[in-house]
Amino acid sequence: MHHCVYTYASSCCAARSAIYSLQADVGKGPERRLTVEVNVATRQIVQARGRLNAPPTQLDRRVLSAWAAAAGLTFGRYAVTRAY
Repeated sequence: MHHCVYTYASSCCAARSAIYSLQADVGKGPERRLTVEVNVATRQIVQARGRLNAPPTQLDRRVLSAWAAAAGLTFGRYAVTRAY
């Protein structure tokens, strides 16, 4: 997705962060839409970025909100977009 997720490797190894790849099927099979960072201790979505660090689209926000609700996650204060 051409963004800096690799820099979070040590945080993931220390179980401070978890990184997820959010996918959506928009009619052509699953498509990677977002990379999502979750703070493990607070269960908050810290950030969500699309390809080349793009902010989430409306579709991305709907899918991310549904996933967050199902997983019992909340959105952190500094999440990429505030209107989830």
